[in-house]
Amino acid sequence: MSRFMGAIFPKTNFNQFMTKLNYSYLPYIKENKNGSVFLAPWQGQLFAITVHMSDVGYFTWNEFTTIFAKYLKLGASSKISEINLDNKYYNCWLNALEELIINKKFGDKKTLQLFKKKWKSAFNNTPHGQPVKIENL
Repeated sequence: MSRFMGAIFPKTNFNQFMTKLNYSYLPYIKENKNGSVFLAPWQGQLFAITVHMSDVGYFTWNEFTTIFAKYLKLGASSKISEINLDNKYYNCWLNALEELIINKKFGDKKTLQLFKKKWKSAFNNTPHGQPVKIENL
């Protein structure tokens, strides 16, 4: 995925997003054993994509955080288990980014759903350790 990210955003240094900070005050988020707040690669990649899109002007950071806050509030109002807290934060982040992409007309719900379906199929049919390739996009 990092090669994919580098191809899309060649001027973005993704290491800048991996600095050690205190995140204990953020809702739904914990540090892992290595001190990273990203427990899975997709979380860090999602974060980097969002920051990059804001940096290059697709949307303002304020636009994103307003929508993100809405999803965090929705998540806080629903019953969530301790096991899902870490993913819950990044799922709220993903939902906010998807809504912003649709609102800004960079994509539509149907296209995002199709991409997710193709990604899931490609992921489930790729041997372990091999790069995931999405055909016919």
